[in-house]
Amino acid sequence: MAYGIDIEAHKAALQNHMPNWAILAGDIDQIYQGAHMKFAEKIIGHRGLISKQPPGTKSGPYLFRCVIE
Repeated sequence: MAYGIDIEAHKAALQNHMPNWAILAGDIDQIYQGAHMKFAEKIIGHRGLISKQPPGTKSGPYLFRCVIE
């Protein structure tokens, strides 16, 4: 659901009535980017949203960082 290729792929899938799963960095109760909420609601009707974060996790860019050990 991030800006760029992620949201464009979701838009294309929705326009073509394709199954669509969005993997979220944050909690599903707090869609990040807020501007994409309308797409999140449509995706729920075409499959769903997936998150590894527990309810109440504040969404933000810090969830996208990559940690290499």
